[in-house]
Amino acid sequence: MTEQPFITTFTFKDQAPKEGRNLKSVKVGEVYISRAELEPYAIIGNAYFHSTNIMMFVEKGKVQAKYKSIDGQKEQEQTIDPGSVVVHIPEKVAFALKNMDDTKTVVVMFSDKPIQSSDDEHEYILYT
Repeated sequence: MTEQPFITTFTFKDQAPKEGRNLKSVKVGEVYISRAELEPYAIIGNAYFHSTNIMMFVEKGKVQAKYKSIDGQKEQEQTIDPGSVVVHIPEKVAFALKNMDDTKTVVVMFSDKPIQSSDDEHEYILYT
């Protein structure tokens, strides 16, 4: 019988950088945890996932978020303050997040697949 560790730690790994944001992620069990740092007024997202579900919250700063179903029938916009809400972004819903602060904003995401999955991520421009 193998003894289980008393405390298990998981190390975030840097993902491919994009303009205006740094992304780190780690897989814990079947959940991917990602932490995005957005530069002032940077935009991330402008995409949808065909089969990935995301739960997210703002840890620091303020984010303006846009969502739109890819069939174009529903859309929503909201401002998210740190620690105020947790948002579920289901598959086939395009989203974009814009940092509304003069300082870095941090967004934490939990997903059932990697956030940077090139075969599941599809561009859908909501913010330009």
